[in-house]
Amino acid sequence: MHNEFNTVIGTTLDSQYNSILDIVTAKPEETFTVSDITVCVAIRLTEINPWVLPRLEFLLTHYSPTPCFLIVDFGSQGEFKDSIENLCKINNAQYLYIDDTNIFSLSTARNIGASYIKTKFIFFTDVDCVFESNFFKKISSLTNSLSLSIATRRCIFLPVYHLTEKATNCFFDFSQRQKKDEYLERISFESISEGYGNNFMFIAPYSNVYLITKEFFELSGGYCNIFRGHGSEDFEYLIRLGIFSSNIPLPASLNKDWYGPLKESFWQSQLDYSGFRKYVEALTIPSELQGLKTFHLFHESPSKEGYWTAHNDWKRQNFNKIIDNYYPNMENIILQDYIERPKKALCIFSDKKQWGYFVPLRLYGYKLDILCSNSDNDIHNILNKIEQNYYDRIFIFNPYMKSHAKFRGIIELSRRLGVRTTVIERGGLPNSLYYADEVVYGDHDYHNIDNILSTYIPKTLAKSKALINRICSGCEFLENQESYEVTHSKLVLLRNSKCPTIFIPLQLEDDMAVTKFTDGYPSYNEFIEQIRESIFANPDIIFAIKRHPLSKNNISNLMAENVVLVDDNTNIHALMDSCKFTIVYNSGVGMLSCIQQKPTFNIGNTYYSASTTLSNRVSSVEEAIIKIKSKQYHCTTIEDAIIFTDWLINEKYSWFSANDIIRDFSDRKSHGYDNIMVELINLDGTIINTGSIRNSYPPSPRSYLNHRITIFPVKNEKVVGKKPLPKVSEKVVAKEPLPKVSEKVVAKEPLKKSRLFNKLKKDPYRFCADSKYILIRMARILFTKKS
Repeated sequence: MHNEFNTVIGTTLDSQYNSILDIVTAKPEETFTVSDITVCVAIRLTEINPWVLPRLEFLLTHYSPTPCFLIVDFGSQGEFKDSIENLCKINNAQYLYIDDTNIFSLSTARNIGASYIKTKFIFFTDVDCVFESNFFKKISSLTNSLSLSIATRRCIFLPVYHLTEKATNCFFDFSQRQKKDEYLERISFESISEGYGNNFMFIAPYSNVYLITKEFFELSGGYCNIFRGHGSEDFEYLIRLGIFSSNIPLPASLNKDWYGPLKESFWQSQLDYSGFRKYVEALTIPSELQGLKTFHLFHESPSKEGYWTAHNDWKRQNFNKIIDNYYPNMENIILQDYIERPKKALCIFSDKKQWGYFVPLRLYGYKLDILCSNSDNDIHNILNKIEQNYYDRIFIFNPYMKSHAKFRGIIELSRRLGVRTTVIERGGLPNSLYYADEVVYGDHDYHNIDNILSTYIPKTLAKSKALINRICSGCEFLENQESYEVTHSKLVLLRNSKCPTIFIPLQLEDDMAVTKFTDGYPSYNEFIEQIRESIFANPDIIFAIKRHPLSKNNISNLMAENVVLVDDNTNIHALMDSCKFTIVYNSGVGMLSCIQQKPTFNIGNTYYSASTTLSNRVSSVEEAIIKIKSKQYHCTTIEDAIIFTDWLINEKYSWFSANDIIRDFSDRKSHGYDNIMVELINLDGTIINTGSIRNSYPPSPRSYLNHRITIFPVKNEKVVGKKPLPKVSEKVVAKEPLPKVSEKVVAKEPLKKSRLFNKLKKDPYRFCADSKYILIRMARILFTKKS
């Protein structure tokens, strides 16, 4: 193992990954085939729709290669039921009967059907939809290209081309698969520009036909089962799938039914990104550009005789009732869950944008309830439920936040009554978070880190090495920072100093990290005072001090001749590389310093301190300096860095993507997130990929998608014509005349440089002391001050 650790870390892997999320969500390569897809079709056969049976037979026999089929019979009776069951048996299709003779419910049929499917993928379609005969080979290949084994929340949505009766008859007139395929290809190409009525009744740039992973269907909560008859269940569910999986921005008036394909407004809608139809169209365009589509075959729909379209939600009454539950109050989307689950969990959070942390808990069998209000009435209702053992588990985002003070009674009661309570909090690495019994500073596992490092056997060495390489490159960080290269170029003098150089990152004074779990440790205020004393007691040491990027505290009182107060946006990885040591209270920067194999010292309670590796535990800044001067300290080895990182990846951390939100308050800033998606969750020892890696491809106004459908509307846009080029005879007048060579403007810069160079040779101490640049001023301690 020692030799394996000594290889150059990550070199064979880093080129495969564009981000930390690419690394941590990576899995052994899976190759999917058509056999990994189950086509789920819900039907009911009666005397008024006899066309269903021959269409079903065509569905089960037309495609090559053939996927798995699940036919959900929703309440067919007598000989109709028997004929469907026999047809499924002949063609080796799974048959599932639902004894429900009420109005047909596609929602209920698909929800129940999905629960019986065992394959990785579910392909929902209708018995009256057809595809090219090799369609499932094409779409199974796309699942591999899109890495759906990792990005399990990705869906492949299809547009639907509604064939006329004439075109449908022509399709069936061809007896060979190849001829049928060629016919669909030809009319798709030739008829796209002609008016509706000849080959196409209409084309809808979206449909209820799509491929979804089994995991995502379960995570999404399935179809709303209040819908019966025709209409709305598809749009409501597709909206939720988009919110859960995509970073395409939501349109204005998401709950409005505008621009239907049979409305006159459909042809004037290109620049108006409004209503739910435009949203699901935006979700579908990528698949259509891959050449994927479904063709709806013509059939009679005798609604007057009781066909299911006679009962519909075309006025969107049920649709509005459901979508109003979570739009625009998006946190309530957690409550839209129509799949049976064995356990109940309460999710507590005050920032209503944090709902994304909780959705994956459904995959662990929890039906979720939420509390994000601090009203006394809501809290009392929850307390009564806990007392009655209503919940199996409580999940709360950082219970020690000020905004969660009113929830602490809930946590105390649940723990007293033995209801398991799980804390969710951000981890110490970019994009990391954890689900644990206590926040990291109170987690006993970290206090036993010596034993863990000595006994733990790495599970994903290559992944851990690649992650360390990625972190040390300085291209990803917890807070916004300038690039590694920019900071590195600024720190030449610091990097080449002959004096010991110590990096000290400061923290937020009111943060849980420095106000809780501090018994037996110096307080954070004492730590600040120790820094001040050590600065003046050790003029032979250079201290590079960086305040927390969210802080507004004035730290100029720490300024001295041997102090560099670095900018808030300084890249900490370049800064650590430019300093010889790191001293922290208990900042997460200390863990990064250990992973970067920099000698690190902590004064407060940390989760990365051990007796012989990682951070050196000391009682004061001065003790750390004494150990530095006497060389009585340990440094994290690459072996221990890899073991610790591997343990975090496999035993502790989950991973998420989000959009940063920086809120500005009078005394400090706050770092929040929007559009949170847990890409991989690690709960109770079970790790599940739950994301879509969507942030690797953020939507842009300069994208082709925005050209096709204006997802980034520009208000009051003025069309500015190009200025004509001047004619040959016209005189081109420069705005400012160029100076003549003889003018003094040319000579100013060389004269200035000459004066500075002479000053540097004459008195280097004064040259540095008078500089406007902090790092050059800091270099004055390298020279003798002239008396």
